Amino acid sequence: MFFPAVERMSGETGVMDAEKAQHAAFDLGVTKMKEFVEGVVAGTEKWDGKRLVGIIDDFGGVLKQHLSDEIQTLQGLRRFGGEKMAGIMKVAEEEAEASMVSCFFSNV
Repeated sequence: MFFPAVERMSGETGVMDAEKAQHAAFDLGVTKMKEFVEGVVAGTEKWDGKRLVGIIDDFGGVLKQHLSDEIQTLQGLRRFGGEKMAGIMKVAEEEAEASMVSCFFSNV
């Protein structure tokens, strides 16, 4: 939701391609973590802290780099002007809220 909104508001196709690629690089790891945690909550998986740390270690480096890189990317959106990008924070908030609820609290 966020990346297409940035492209639409900025008028620049591909402006978020690097971030899309980084997300693809850690998406499987986040999915594995989510599935493991949901399994523990459901009682179909036995809690194993070392296993969870291993899952996180598998994608943590890519995620760390992405979060670092994304700061510069988001700051760089200033070049499009505040008027053009005025609604982007609302889009980000909506996506974050939906993602956090569906990712971590779907069984609550």
